[in-house]
Amino acid sequence: MKKKRTGVKPEKPPAAPRGAERRAGEKGVADETRSPDAQSPQKARPALQKLRAHQLELERQNEMLKHSIDVHTDGAYWMDSDNRFVYVNDAGCKALGYTREELLGMTVQAVNPRATDEAMKRVWARLRKEGSYSSETAHRRKDGSEFPVEITASHVQFGGREYNCGFARDITERKRVEATLKESNQLYRSLFENMLNGFAYCKMLFEQGRPYDFVYLAVNGAFESLTGLKNVVGKKVSEVIPGIRESNPELFDLYGRVALTGKPEKCELYIEALKMWFSVSAYSHEKEHFVAVFDVITERKRAETALVLAKEAAEAANEAKSRFLATMSHELRTPLNAILGFTDLLAAAPNLTDEQCVWLRLVRQAGQDLQSLIGSVLDLARIEADKIAISRQPLSLRQTIREMTASVSLMAKKKDLRLKWEVAPELPDNVMADGLRLRQVLLNLLVNAIKFTECGGIALRVQDGRAARRRREPSGDEAVLLFVIQDTGIGIAADRQSSIFEAFTHADQEHAVRYGGVGLGLAIARRLVELMDGQIWVESPSPPLPPSPSSIGSTSSEPASSGVRRAGRTGVEGRGSTFFFTVLVGLGSAAVQESEKPGVVPAGGIAPLRVLVVDDEPTSRLLAEVLARKAGHAVRTAEDGRQAVALTEKEAFDLVLMDVRMPGMDGLEAARTIRERDRRSGRHTVIIGVTAYAMKGDREQILEAGMDGYLAKPIREPELLEAIRQAMASKSASPSVG
Repeated sequence: MKKKRTGVKPEKPPAAPRGAERRAGEKGVADETRSPDAQSPQKARPALQKLRAHQLELERQNEMLKHSIDVHTDGAYWMDSDNRFVYVNDAGCKALGYTREELLGMTVQAVNPRATDEAMKRVWARLRKEGSYSSETAHRRKDGSEFPVEITASHVQFGGREYNCGFARDITERKRVEATLKESNQLYRSLFENMLNGFAYCKMLFEQGRPYDFVYLAVNGAFESLTGLKNVVGKKVSEVIPGIRESNPELFDLYGRVALTGKPEKCELYIEALKMWFSVSAYSHEKEHFVAVFDVITERKRAETALVLAKEAAEAANEAKSRFLATMSHELRTPLNAILGFTDLLAAAPNLTDEQCVWLRLVRQAGQDLQSLIGSVLDLARIEADKIAISRQPLSLRQTIREMTASVSLMAKKKDLRLKWEVAPELPDNVMADGLRLRQVLLNLLVNAIKFTECGGIALRVQDGRAARRRREPSGDEAVLLFVIQDTGIGIAADRQSSIFEAFTHADQEHAVRYGGVGLGLAIARRLVELMDGQIWVESPSPPLPPSPSSIGSTSSEPASSGVRRAGRTGVEGRGSTFFFTVLVGLGSAAVQESEKPGVVPAGGIAPLRVLVVDDEPTSRLLAEVLARKAGHAVRTAEDGRQAVALTEKEAFDLVLMDVRMPGMDGLEAARTIRERDRRSGRHTVIIGVTAYAMKGDREQILEAGMDGYLAKPIREPELLEAIRQAMASKSASPSVG
């Protein structure tokens, strides 16, 4: 038993083993060699030299060993059985912040607060039993800070003593990485467990190179809650969902490709056994394994199906609406055709009394009002049913404005209103626009301005509209026109300025009674402007408008730049309203002049023709017959398409007025039949289609059937004669068929 050292200076710890014991042993060996037989110097010198060389080699090896330990990056130490350091290398001193002199003789408890006496007893017991051990602990530096270390120790017997010889590696960085990894793993585990999408990690099973099943290796909570499948880990999917291989072979093909190629894939599929739709994303990070992340989209699929059904129902309803509109157009225009047509014929009759002339004018006016109403209703319905297409054609901007103001000048003159127009001089005159729809919008706004203005005047201005445009910027070959229609009328209340653009809406019910109308004009104007890629709005009271120096027109003798906000001769002007609308137009190289428009034949009579009138409605047939005879033509009639085909086969006609909608063989089929016969015979029978549909696509269908022209009911004498002249002129200008 070791004696307890009290009050006695401890023995000086041995220096690092440098072969001292060995040298002592070697010295003993040398002494033993000094025998009487070795007293001769000459005989002893070779042995001494050999011994000295051996001694130097051992010292060199000892120095190399010490140096290798000193320069090692890990701390190295020797500790005696009293747990005192007898050797510490440079790395160990540096790591702890002590000098070697300070550390030698210091107990391990000074640098490792966890190394209690009990703990060190266990260490020594383990070393004596196992010879070595490894552990992780913490060392305390001279400044009091601690850092984690990994200890690798061995039990060494040397010079009759035992030592704890080992290395201490600073594992601060490793611990940081481990902590980061642990935190990351915890994060991903939390995501894995709490993500709303289902997650399954699986191993694909192959048979002769083809996927036939897969095993669940891990699933998250959402997998179970979404699918209702429990305790699936370690089981094959064919066990979990019987029959899935037969009902969903595409699922196995997809997962098999992903597991073999590593390329991610996505799909949507319906699993019959679960009665569910799934959106699946699959990827692989290990061959023959895959991860499936999925969501249940059954409700979305039901909504999509319902949406498709609703769309189909809406399309069917829209188609039914279109058919209804076509039928209503036909049914309304057909009797109106007779009313207006025969009224015109009666008005031209001789020997009418003044009273009868008044009655006929009232009938004509009522018929025209009804025609306007029917046209407005059908226009709105056509727009809502997407039956109107915008077609850009060359037109002269200033000529169009001049014509539009001229067309309403009589209305303004009757109310003693000033009517002025002006186009900003910097605007181009030749533009590409839908002239028909532009005129329709302008006419509606000008007529409204005149209707609701009792005194003062109306001004129409056209200027650059780029600053007012709120949609996409125009391209290099486009321009934005801003049309401004200002009146001095009754004005519009602020709370009604947005609703007036809705169908069947008036700014004021009293105004509706006083001024009439059904409230469709502005609704149609708004939709037409939007179709022309523009916007429309109103301001009331009217803002002041600065004068424009050129391109000015006026219906009075006053200068156009004098403005319109002055008192008229009959009263005080109201607050007034100003309507603005923009239109996106193309820039044209040259506008088509009215006299140069294709298909327009100069006025003048034509030679008598043999005309066939085909219409199933007796009054319409009679009206067309009377108008044609009145123009000097010989007329035959037919009640349907079959009769028309039969008559044209027996007789030669110069012109056929063919109603489009008839029972049995309609006008389109009859026209195709006649055209096919003309192709074989080499002649060309002029056919003008007559229709009361007036819907989008009617003209195209009529021309595709081989007809030469198009005439909408109600038929008026000037329009009929003009259509005949155009059709006959087109025949003269075209080469013969054959």
